[in-house]
Amino acid sequence: MKLESNWLVSSQTVANIQRFFGLELDPPSDIVTNNKSSTSNGHTSTHNGVHHRQKQEAPSQSKVEEITTTKDASTKVETRYSVKNRFWYWLFAFGATLGDDVFYYTFYPFWFYNLSPWVIRRVILMWGLIMYVGQSSKEILRWPRPSEPPAVRIEKRYFKEYGMPSTHAMVGTLVPFTILAVTWDHYEYSHTWGVALASSYTLLVCFSRLYRGMHYILDILVGTGVCMLLLAINLQFIDALDHFLVTHPYAPIPLIAVAFLLCLIYPCKDDNGWSSTRNDTTMCLSCVSGIMTACWICNQLGWLIDADVPVSQPLVFPGWTSIALMLLRELIGCCIMVLVHVTMRTLVLFLLSLVMGRKIDRSKETTVYVELPYKFIAYFCICCAMVLVSPVTFKALGIPIYTFNV
Repeated sequence: MKLESNWLVSSQTVANIQRFFGLELDPPSDIVTNNKSSTSNGHTSTHNGVHHRQKQEAPSQSKVEEITTTKDASTKVETRYSVKNRFWYWLFAFGATLGDDVFYYTFYPFWFYNLSPWVIRRVILMWGLIMYVGQSSKEILRWPRPSEPPAVRIEKRYFKEYGMPSTHAMVGTLVPFTILAVTWDHYEYSHTWGVALASSYTLLVCFSRLYRGMHYILDILVGTGVCMLLLAINLQFIDALDHFLVTHPYAPIPLIAVAFLLCLIYPCKDDNGWSSTRNDTTMCLSCVSGIMTACWICNQLGWLIDADVPVSQPLVFPGWTSIALMLLRELIGCCIMVLVHVTMRTLVLFLLSLVMGRKIDRSKETTVYVELPYKFIAYFCICCAMVLVSPVTFKALGIPIYTFNV
């Protein structure tokens, strides 16, 4: 890569950062082919002159081995890296999850069920905008990720995506600073501590992307900078947008139409019209439209107490009983979402098969005509259930949400 001469887009710079935190790529050792092999006493002995390989060491021994398949399907190259400081390894592993799907599935429901729907609605609206800008930019720019070697690339699932800009860095900036901005004048807390925690959150996510070898420094800087710029512009209109989407009698119509249209015109250059970034973006926009539509329904039913202003309460550390109730709501709410997910996945595939006149097998047919309606409808319904069904269930179980007048 020609840009590798610049330290901002240098794989060697990423490798140096990894070594500083105790993560090193071991020298390439062995190749394992599909030819017959025999195993004895923890060694693999391959025929036809292929090298021997030591048995993989346990994770407790700070040695990790991964198998990477080359273009030649008969050859697999072994990737080894050494973890010399397990504190940094697990800290940055946690930081990486703050921008993954698991984080979205747990963090957003937790805020709805236990803290403030008013605050998290604004975070979700900004999340939809910033994720669309970031993911579509990857498809347009098509910049590669750091090469291995010299860097260690830990997260194999992101190999199918391009690197510029870092959407982890964008989300890692978006979440804490949006919460900080929208709560600044509505809740009493130390603003100094708020800025310190938000900055620490962002730094943790950004450094986790470098430590795990998934981005160049420039990817991180651009992602953070673009996010801050979009926040500075759009936070001026976020209250008016939220008010319109929650209170206007016809708000769901343009909301769903715009979200689906953006998914439809997504700039994907893959042959089948579908990619990992398009998949994530469709899920994101369907979640935004599903949550806001459900909030609109709640407001029409008179359930939503904080449609215009947040329900302000003193910020105090909850007691053990309150913590237990929060976790119980989170567990029940996640179970409801999983149940709806399984149901809608089956139902949507059945309806798509009826419309197309043939059985749809997603494992063999990954096209925009199948994946777009499948993802959009399924996740739209999951998020509607999160906002509509969960509060009713909580009240029936005697653990109601104070921000919902069900």
